[in-house]
Order: sequence, then structure tokens, then C-alpha cells
Amino acid sequence: MTWLPALLLLCWHAGPADAALRTFGSTPDQLQPNPRAAKTCVDGTPTTILNHTLSQQPGFGVVDQFWTVQQTDVELATMGVRTEFSYYFDGEAVPSVVFEPAMAAGQSWAAAFVDGKWVDSQRFVGDDGIFAAGANFGKSATKGGWWHKIKMPFQRSVLVTSRLVPRGNIANISGKCFKGAFGTSAIIRGYEDTSPTAALTLPSGVTLPRAAKMRLHRLDDVAVEAYDFAELAKLPAGVEGLLYLTAIGLEVSPPWSVMVTGKFHTTNEYIEGCWHLLRTASEQLPGLPVGTGFEVCALPLLP
Repeated sequence: MTWLPALLLLCWHAGPADAALRTFGSTPDQLQPNPRAAKTCVDGTPTTILNHTLSQQPGFGVVDQFWTVQQTDVELATMGVRTEFSYYFDGEAVPSVVFEPAMAAGQSWAAAFVDGKWVDSQRFVGDDGIFAAGANFGKSATKGGWWHKIKMPFQRSVLVTSRLVPRGNIANISGKCFKGAFGTSAIIRGYEDTSPTAALTLPSGVTLPRAAKMRLHRLDDVAVEAYDFAELAKLPAGVEGLLYLTAIGLEVSPPWSVMVTGKFHTTNEYIEGCWHLLRTASEQLPGLPVGTGFEVCALPLLP
């Protein structure tokens, strides 16, 4: 069984002027790389999509919109690559948030290998390829347009980059070059608030500390046997967190799908599972059960 969950957590360390709002964002023609390039190589070189420093230091800013269009998910899968976006907040050396556009929108099987070839799985289960996962996530075009409106706060600066990386456990793809150019158009927007009391309030009514930062916890390509436990997220000492959302894509009993008379049919067995919160480093299982169904998860504070 392949388990591909991802957790986004907002974390923070425990501990008069006229307000003004100012928006910022990338231009809609950011390309990776030169659209007239003779070839594209998977060399891990990032392309900067957005690099913004707040006008007031220290300050408060929020990135709240992401949209991208590029080669189709099937074309990328056929090449053995995927597009990866990285968000660096406040000058950090290692990005807090790294994601593939489809997975960030909750669709982990945008391209599926069925009957010996890659197919656009969303075209068979959705409305001609359009995907919706609520008001904050979706896919606005049949060949691209993955978007989300996850709010990610920061205090000084934000840097967003994009690059091509090998897909899954595919070997011998790094350094490989393909004929022609690979183009990615991305729009990333946000705002800064100069009010000394500026903060981000979630729909639940919880107002986050100004120092809160979004951090993505991922578990990729890991086989989990029945009744085994998988560590989804772990916070260091002195840090509190709030679980913001979960996205899970999994595969059981492959082949997981087949095409029958042009229609998409899944063959997965049903699964179940439980979510456990260990509130301290020394607490033992079962800790605090926060969900008794695999698809159900409560949103507790993580001390």
C-alpha cells in the first residue's frame, strides 16, 4: 500500500500608526525556462516566481493566492517529472512549504497509469477535467489551472520558486534533457498590513500569533502495513501548532483502476484508520484519538 499524506500546520514560538493594506504579486508571464529554449533539462535549477520583502520591518504579510498552468499532468508523467513549488519565508534556508500543484489542491492522481499508459484520471471522474475541492482549491481549466487560496503568513519576506524534479521513485532521470522548452505560468499574490495589531484570523475564529508560520509535513511513497502507525507530523520543543488541513492520496491492491468501455473504474479495497495525537514527546500511544475514521480528523492544538 502506498500512502501519500500531507499536513499543513501553522506554527509559532510560544511567547500606534495608521493601518494600511498593500497587495503584491508575481506577473502572469513567469516562464520556466526561456520559452524559445531548444531543450529542457531536469537539473534541479529553480526559477524565481515571486520575491517580495515587506515595506515595513518588522511587519506582517500573507500569501493568499496561487495559480499555475503548464504542460498537462499526463505530459509531465510521460516525461517522468513533476513540477515542484517551494515557499521560503523570512529568509529561511530550507523552504517551509513544498508542493506539487495537483496534490496541493487535493488531487494526488491527476495522471494515472492505466492499461499500460498514462491517462488524465480527472477527465474520467470529474467534469471534463475540471476539479473542485471546495471554495479554496480547484482546477480551472482542462489542461492546467491548478489553484488554491491557502493563507500563509510571514513577517519579513517571501520567496517562491519552481523547478522540475523526478516523479516518484523514477531512477536515472536527474540530468536528463528533453527536446523543446518547458513553460510554467504562475500567479502568486498576497498582501501586507502595516497595522501594529495585524494578524490572521481563521474561519474558526482563532486569531494566530503574528509569528505564526505555515509548515508542510509530508510522507511520500511509504508502504504502510495493516495496523502499522505512520508519523505524519512532529513539532520540535517550544513550538505550538494548529492543524490546518490534510490531503491524502493512497493506493491499495494494485492495479488500482481499469478502463472498461471507455469508463474509469476503481478496484481499491476499502480502508479504515485512526488518528492519534501525542501531546508531548514522552506521551505513548494511543495518546488522544482525534479521529476514528481514516477520512475524519479533528483539528486540535498541538503543544
